[in-house]
Amino acid sequence: MPTFAPYLDASGLVHTEPACPLATLPVRQQRWTDVADRNRCLTCTRRDERVLYPTHPAEGKCRICGETRLLTQEHVPPQAAFNWDTAQRHSGDEWMAAEPGSDLGPGPEHQGGISTYTLCGACNSLTGTRYGTEYVRWAGALHEGFQRVPPDPEGDDEVQTHYYELEVRDGEFYAGRFIRQVLSTLATVSGGALTRIAPQVKDAILSGATAELPDDMGVYMAVFPERKRGRILPPMAEADIASKTVTLLCDFMHYPFAFVLVLAGREHARVTGADIGGMLMQSPDEVATGFHLSTPIARCHTVFPGDYRSRAELEADIAASSRANE
Repeated sequence: MPTFAPYLDASGLVHTEPACPLATLPVRQQRWTDVADRNRCLTCTRRDERVLYPTHPAEGKCRICGETRLLTQEHVPPQAAFNWDTAQRHSGDEWMAAEPGSDLGPGPEHQGGISTYTLCGACNSLTGTRYGTEYVRWAGALHEGFQRVPPDPEGDDEVQTHYYELEVRDGEFYAGRFIRQVLSTLATVSGGALTRIAPQVKDAILSGATAELPDDMGVYMAVFPERKRGRILPPMAEADIASKTVTLLCDFMHYPFAFVLVLAGREHARVTGADIGGMLMQSPDEVATGFHLSTPIARCHTVFPGDYRSRAELEADIAASSRANE
């Protein structure tokens, strides 16, 4: 239970840890952060680094710059990129137990879109101001494309990968800004592993410098037309016993995009999607008139990074696996 120092009752300042070392100090010497409309002691709410996607502000390591600071709310993806609806969270166990394509039922709600507290204020402000707007423009262009040329709704019932072609000829687009926003989001999704493994990515995000991803790393994009579901998956290892190889990858899917980050083992990664890592070689101010997309249409039925199988393909694989085990 929270403990309330007698002299703090009138001001409403709350300590959540009975043994907080600051509880006996004068108010002016304490450090406070607003949490859920209450003033809560920042020392009490120091971030537990094992929490991948925290839902409250606290002090911890920023997943871009790596500095220990007060972490602020980041929307994944930017809120204006169709990430404003109330969302429901489901565990991996719930996904595994459900039939492909079935309704997962009610879950804990996130008001105002999917968000987490993983970036310091400086990094959050920089990425949102400099890159987030461009991500929103790309999402809007793809959304308009879906209105003109809808993705094949029957594709989920076919055992094959469907591709989506979109060409936008009007308007100025900045691929260098788009990829930096994507990587900023993937830094959060990866638990900070991206910028720890590849410090050049951190520099490219913070300074706008051009950079190449490490040879063992890759970023892939697909279109994702589903509005009712999505996923955020932390780094997972995929092992191939026959070849004795391991791939480390994570992903996030939120209308209208799906992204896979291969942190290690790119040569052996079994992922589909357009390789967009080369965009990091473009500066944030390099402009192009329009763009062309040719990517798979991603489906979301499992909790495995990069698994875009249709419902029909997944059911066929399950049936084949069952026959092989008989």
